Amino acid sequence: MTFNRRMFVLSQCLLPTVLLIGTGCSTTPPAAQSYEETPVGTVMTFNRRLTGSYGSGDAKAVWTYSEGSWQGRRMLKAMNSLGGGTFHDPKTFGIVATLNTAGQPTMSFDPPVGIEWPLVVGKAWTTQHTVTMYPSNQKVALENSWKVEAFETITVPAGSFAVYRVVRTGSDGEVETRWVGTQRGVPLVKRTQVRPATHRQGAGSQEGELLEYKVPS
Repeated sequence: MTFNRRMFVLSQCLLPTVLLIGTGCSTTPPAAQSYEETPVGTVMTFNRRLTGSYGSGDAKAVWTYSEGSWQGRRMLKAMNSLGGGTFHDPKTFGIVATLNTAGQPTMSFDPPVGIEWPLVVGKAWTTQHTVTMYPSNQKVALENSWKVEAFETITVPAGSFAVYRVVRTGSDGEVETRWVGTQRGVPLVKRTQVRPATHRQGAGSQEGELLEYKVPS
């Protein structure tokens, strides 16, 4: 989820979007109007911590972005060095499908699961999806409730970033928090997911934070 300068409506009291909000005046956080596609060739490394139904242990996960195709449509493909990956809608960064290590779909989402633009603190919305489970072709309904909770600065091993904190609560009980980056080539700075015992895959948690990143010039 990358952003360019056109995405932000800045008051005269704001520093550039990659910096902290300046002191000396009270301001309203900028609104991220739309998603600028993550450049092909972007590489992001996350530290990932898994428990329960997500797996176990800590590991570095390297995500590499390339061109992809899904049902005849162009996609942004992200593959994980630990195995598997995702197809993203290049217009919104919504997740269209999850992939196994061979690049074959394990789940798909109609419509894609992703953020509704623009991002404004306090914004809330609900989405409905049909989830197809492969290879059984079982279909299940999923409803997600979303809220943009804050615009803030967080520090992770890769540095300090101005981010939007967005929380998604699924009808399956899973709660996901995304810290959405406002810097080119950094669609996600940190993410946590928690599943309750009632989730169809069982209880578990997942946390990832950005260690380093490389964006093509």
